[in-house]
Amino acid sequence: MGVAAVAWLITIALTRDSGIAMPSPDWRPGAAVAFVVAWTVMMAAMMLPSVTPAARLWLWAIRGETDDGVRRVVRMAEFVSGYLLCWVIVGVGALALLVVGSGLARTSPLEGRPVAAGLLVVAGAYQLTPLKRACLVKCRAPFGLFLKYSAFGPRLRDLRVGLHHGAYCVACCWGLMAVLVAVGMSSVVLMAAVALAVALEKVWAHGIALTRWLGAAMIGVGLLALFVGGVAPGFAPSMGM
Repeated sequence: MGVAAVAWLITIALTRDSGIAMPSPDWRPGAAVAFVVAWTVMMAAMMLPSVTPAARLWLWAIRGETDDGVRRVVRMAEFVSGYLLCWVIVGVGALALLVVGSGLARTSPLEGRPVAAGLLVVAGAYQLTPLKRACLVKCRAPFGLFLKYSAFGPRLRDLRVGLHHGAYCVACCWGLMAVLVAVGMSSVVLMAAVALAVALEKVWAHGIALTRWLGAAMIGVGLLALFVGGVAPGFAPSMGM
């Protein structure tokens, strides 16, 4: 939770003056690295609170294996690093989408709009699939996964556990993160709303039902964006620092 709090402070600091949270999407090395770093900070802010129960479960397992407090901290840092590495990979994909979408928007706003709308519709449809439900069930009740993790070999074990659990989390939540890409990452309020939706899906008693409602809403907004400009401005060429 401490890491997430720091990440939120950084994200809010980026938006407080300029109103823009993310660097401009660009494949030039410096700009690409800046984007992925900012994306990772944003994911740490939004996702780590929802993964806290799983992290506590893994910390409990670590405590059963070592009494060394420093070693516990190092191992949990490896777990968190592996988890965030999954979202770094997603960030590269988001950068690619934004570069393509922004390029289309520069050529013609009408060309960028279908890309953003299509992303929302696809992401919303994914919310309704059995795969989404299966991954969400694993995230909501991770104890079975962590029993499997206990059989992992000692080499880079905590990093591998973080990667494995992060992959489930990405499979569960990528559709909601697509909302940020399509609608725009310039609003802390939108980020907080998506983070709340992620958390409710994972911990609320009606989280699985909420998934279906969110999927229907995303499809509706995506279809609306095809005909109404400004509904999904995430690929606008003016986006960025």
